[in-house]
Amino acid sequence: MTSAPRAHPRPQQARSRQTEHRILAAAIRVLGEAGAEGLTTSSVSAAAGVSVGSLYRRFGDKQRLLLATQRELLREVEGRLVDSVVEMAPEVAEDPRATIRYMTIAMGRGFQLNPDALRAIMLVGLSDATVFEAGRHLSLRARRLFATSVLRHRDVIRHPDPVAAVDFAYRLVHSSCAHRLLEGEFLDSPAPDTWERMLDELSTVNVDYLVGRESEDRAGSRDLSV
Repeated sequence: MTSAPRAHPRPQQARSRQTEHRILAAAIRVLGEAGAEGLTTSSVSAAAGVSVGSLYRRFGDKQRLLLATQRELLREVEGRLVDSVVEMAPEVAEDPRATIRYMTIAMGRGFQLNPDALRAIMLVGLSDATVFEAGRHLSLRARRLFATSVLRHRDVIRHPDPVAAVDFAYRLVHSSCAHRLLEGEFLDSPAPDTWERMLDELSTVNVDYLVGRESEDRAGSRDLSV
């Protein structure tokens, strides 16, 4: 059994950090345009404007370059998700329906950041255990962000097990977006369905499932007043 490739050491000097950032940004572009097969030291060095030797000294062979590219890609996705939680407006955070809708859409938009590169790395993960595990850990961290935000309103979640219900709601948006990213828009239906429309529908489904529609609350209030 071969051991997993070691993470490359982080550069200390500012210029070296800038060069690494440029290489990884180029690697993400190459990954999105040419897929994992096209992610080679020569293609990335050319896209980044550095020598093959310089790239090799930082990242080694293609596998280590692929893993470093994945880490950078997932770091960007996770950063976007964390920013979404931090930037949630107080009036949204206080409203259970608005929170569920906001977090559902935020999770989905994470898939839209560098979608071609993300799709390529997900395809690699189907056969590469190291790549798969890195993606799985990001998914679990995203789940915690989603659950922490939504479970602040656990007292109004209609399911007898709010934690399980929120977990299902997260699985729904994650699996739907992963399926869409991997298979495209028209695998399931010939009807056009944009990302924005899909996320809007998913947020409506999650709101209805977890807390119900506002019209149901009003109807219940009328029943109690009779």
